[in-house]
Amino acid sequence: MPKYFLFIDDIKQGYPSAMPSDYGIPETKGIVWVTAPNSFAAESKAMEEYGKKQAKESNKNKSSSTVDALPKDAIIKE
Repeated sequence: MPKYFLFIDDIKQGYPSAMPSDYGIPETKGIVWVTAPNSFAAESKAMEEYGKKQAKESNKNKSSSTVDALPKDAIIKE
């Protein structure tokens, strides 16, 4: 499977653009390498992983659960 590189800043902004190493490897540290069957899959994979990382960091910083966000008189029916 081919490897693609993406710029981290582009991923953070929500507009990833996967490029094969045939385009030349940039001399910057702000890139991520993704192995995928095509560039679209590489972009999707990068966004998915970034989203997971953001959610994990967000939950770590909140130190509360979703139950804490409910009103005190809320009734949960199952």
